Amino acid sequence: IALYKDNIITSTLRIGSLGNGSDYVQEDIDSLIISMLRSVEDGLPASGTPYVADTIAPIVISATVLSDTIINIAFTETVDTTAENINNYTGVGNIISATRVANDTEVSLLLSTSLISSQNYNLNINNIKDTAQNIMDSSQTFVVMYTAPFIPNLVITEIMYNGPESGSDTTEFIEIYNNDTVAVNLAGYSFTQGVNFTFPSITLDTAEYIVVAIDSLVMQNFFAVSSYQWTSGSLSNGGEDIVLVTDNGDTVDVVDYNDTGVWPNQADGGGYSLVLCNPDVDNNNGVNWTIAQSFVGTNAIGDSVWANPGMTCPYVPNPNGDTIAPIVSSASSFSSTQIRVVFDEAVDVSAENVANYMGLGTISSAVRNVALNEVVLNLATTLNIAQEYILVINNIKDTSNNIMQTAQSFSIIFNDIIPDLVITEIMYNDLSSVDSLEYFEIYNNESSDANISGFKITKGVNYTFPANTIIAAGNYLVIAKDDTLVNTVFGILGTLQWTDGGLKNSGEDIEIQNTVGDIIDYVNYSDSDPWPVAADGSGASMEFCNIGFDNNNGANWFAALKFVTVFKADSIFGTPSIGCYLNSINEINSNVLAVKVYPNPASDELYIINKNSSELRLELYSIGGSLQFSYLVNRTRAKIDISSINRGVYILHIIDDNNGMYKTEKLVIF
Repeated sequence: IALYKDNIITSTLRIGSLGNGSDYVQEDIDSLIISMLRSVEDGLPASGTPYVADTIAPIVISATVLSDTIINIAFTETVDTTAENINNYTGVGNIISATRVANDTEVSLLLSTSLISSQNYNLNINNIKDTAQNIMDSSQTFVVMYTAPFIPNLVITEIMYNGPESGSDTTEFIEIYNNDTVAVNLAGYSFTQGVNFTFPSITLDTAEYIVVAIDSLVMQNFFAVSSYQWTSGSLSNGGEDIVLVTDNGDTVDVVDYNDTGVWPNQADGGGYSLVLCNPDVDNNNGVNWTIAQSFVGTNAIGDSVWANPGMTCPYVPNPNGDTIAPIVSSASSFSSTQIRVVFDEAVDVSAENVANYMGLGTISSAVRNVALNEVVLNLATTLNIAQEYILVINNIKDTSNNIMQTAQSFSIIFNDIIPDLVITEIMYNDLSSVDSLEYFEIYNNESSDANISGFKITKGVNYTFPANTIIAAGNYLVIAKDDTLVNTVFGILGTLQWTDGGLKNSGEDIEIQNTVGDIIDYVNYSDSDPWPVAADGSGASMEFCNIGFDNNNGANWFAALKFVTVFKADSIFGTPSIGCYLNSINEINSNVLAVKVYPNPASDELYIINKNSSELRLELYSIGGSLQFSYLVNRTRAKIDISSINRGVYILHIIDDNNGMYKTEKLVIF
């Protein structure tokens, strides 16, 4: 490098081809370096301008507050390590670190305590040297101020996540209330979890509601309420996060609703929405939510719907009176001697008659809660772990004297064991239009079999494991959106199919619980770094290969390398039920083979140049996924006769079975 007054000349010399047929040689480089050194030494470079030393001290150009804990400082020139001495900066509280950035012309200060919004601070900077060792002539002072972003007090106040209609949930909606003292323009505000929707430019006045729904036409026709229709997604019947953010990505409100525990169970398919009648209380505490008391009407099969979207929490009784018999929404064990039975409405004293409950042995008592919509059955004998009991409920009346029309039966399993189960593979975005190959895999890390009968998938998707569900020690169990399809595509058996829901392409929680609510395993996956982005729509699942690591750290997951087949014109990679397809963890990223295939397009013959030391397997698939041929290449060059292959576009997979490396190409045959 030669430095002159008027210019900086930086030469990077590399031994190798110049692209014009000639090559650098070491003697050429040595000669050029010697010539440059002599020019600088003589003070007479080729430009004729003599070398002039730097004698000017650095000056601070600006000090900019980037956040409540980060300040950026810009200098007129590059500065040395004195700029990273935190003692050279005072007036803004304790500083954790000072880091040079932007080619050492800027410094980023990280503070240990947040700056108070709208308060002035006098930032003093001194004793900083440039790289020529010129020190600042005097200290410089900058007045800095942090202004907190405006985050309005918007509150999610009503959620209909599981209407009484079976399967479609066309009445799903979310209500937002402006609990602030000023009107808010929602332009660019969006739901980023739960559902996906970005608001247009619309002003929400103070004390005003706005509704976003899965189907705005249903909202208008059934609820007589105008709404926006979200872009994609649906609300999980098992509960999940609903996140509302500003146009800058700042979180406005988050609700992690649930269908169990202190959250009102009647909202889970019983015809009721969840309502938060007081917007000043914590809407992440299920105790503060209740079921709507406003009767809307009945659906096509006679189910009552109770909700009040776009308004406060009034009481609107059924104008025709209550003529509908009570229905049991759910029945489950929460201890070895207690069963919780939830009704869709208040029930009378008939619900405390133990004779109306059969299949659990002797019942000591049946006790209603204060709201009269739940009954706790106290058992005289303890339930056996992981054993299925069939609870039959009949002859219960509501408080309007309507009696159950038919008996209802529920599978009851008590299972409080906590086995070492690990979620080890997730296929959340296979690129088909409906992600029909979605699945995830559970590994039993115990030395003995794990009976997980009654366990639940409570986040991500909804599923309760049936009786006699056992994962053998060291084995895997796959749960999928479509069990038959996954079994067929991957050539496996034993896949289970979840009840409803789907895995979000942007990432979400997957959680496994036993019957008493203990979390067995939990993964909050994402589609961004450090999670493997190749799993987001490239046809690959992502795998967790080292059980001893943390499976909530995306850096410990890798895109699957094992090619399976072509599905709907996409190459599919995954290893459900068989573990990672690797010889060692270090081979994860070694997924590019040194192989050349030509010509392309091809007609009668295909030539292969194999620069790898091992044998390769070539598989040609049609766009529809049909295997055309499989060919082994065990030498450096090979020729394949393709004259019998019909014209069209094909997908060629080249695989090294020894180490999992692969290459995929589209091949045109004409």
